Parts: sequence; structure tokens; C-alpha cells
Amino acid sequence: AQVFLYRSPAQFYRWMALEVFAEASLPSCANYDISTLIYSWKVYLDDTYVPSLQSISLDKRTFKLPPYSLQADSEYTVQCVVTIPSAGITNIVSSSASSTLTVGRSGIIARIAGGYAQTLTLNFPASLDASGSYDLDYGSGTSASTTGGYLTYAWSCSTYSPTFGSTCAGFPSSSVSSSQLALAADSLAEGVYTVNCTVYNSAGKKATTSVRLTV
Repeated sequence: AQVFLYRSPAQFYRWMALEVFAEASLPSCANYDISTLIYSWKVYLDDTYVPSLQSISLDKRTFKLPPYSLQADSEYTVQCVVTIPSAGITNIVSSSASSTLTVGRSGIIARIAGGYAQTLTLNFPASLDASGSYDLDYGSGTSASTTGGYLTYAWSCSTYSPTFGSTCAGFPSSSVSSSQLALAADSLAEGVYTVNCTVYNSAGKKATTSVRLTV
């Protein structure tokens, strides 16, 4: 028997579902029903078999995994062994094919709660919240995407009005690894400011988002 594996897309990320299809063919002289072929699938991380990665497909010819099953920045090999059933175990005939899969690393979605334009009252403390940011490889709302081990944060500020581009007197020093930025009462003078939050993951990917802050 000959076995061929087909997979898409070519560029793969952790948040995608994996689907590999096996096509087996027999020589015309073979007196076998192709529908009785036995398909066995295995997945290897580098050279190590990972028995927990089992297909969720009801079609024996298709190997399917749900999103977030594989590790980012990793290389996998998906192997399919097709066996021709035989009454005598000494006469088992099988053929195999493998497909190598490289799981890439995605980027970051950076978010500050409350929308782009926000207003603060001069005499009251306030805060900006970027905890809604997440790593695409771990998904929105998962603990893996929001813990300090995966995401860090850097806040910055520039004046929009009355003096465009000047520094923000009273703005807290850059706060790394904190998704919350606390602004004390009267820390910023009356004016309009652009506050940026740059979010990083452990692979060095980053994304920046901003708010226009009126005090």
C-alpha cells in the first residue's frame, strides 16, 4: 500500500485546529477492500512520542486536534501507519507516511479598557487597565495569557495639548510587568495626553495600544 498525507495550512499556529488526511492506495492486483484498511496515528514532539495527542475525528483516515493542543515554537511529526488486515499475524502488511509540522509563535493583542478617549477628574485618583491584553497563542481570558510569566507591560506618556510632544510631568515612571497603571489625584495637570501601553510576551513579541486622556 502507498500512503500520502495532506495538511493545511502551511503556516501553523497553536490557536489553529490541526487536520491531517491520509490517502492510501493499493495496487490493482491486490484483492483487498480498501475500506477495511486500518489507520494508526502517532504524534511526536521532536523525537518523543506524545500519547496524549489523540485524534478527535470520527473518520479513521483523518487525524484532528482542537486548537491549543500543541506547543508554540515547537516541531512535531505526525505519522500514519496503514495496515492491511490479515488473519495470520505473520502476514501483516503495512505502510506509513509522516508529515513534519512547525508550530510558529503568534503576536499580542494589546487592549486598554474604557475605549480610546477617556476623561479623568483632576482631584481624584484613577487607573488604566490593560489586563484585557492577551497572547494569541494562549487565547483571551486564559490564565496562561495573563500571568506575569507570559505578558509584561510598559507604560509611557506624551502631552497632546497644550504642548504637543512634551513629557508628562507627574506621570508614574515606566511600570513593567503590571497591567494596571495607577494615577494619583492631581498627578497630571489639566491637558490632553496620549498614554501608551506596550505589551510583551516571553518570546519578545510585542504590541502597543493607546488612549487619549483628557484631564
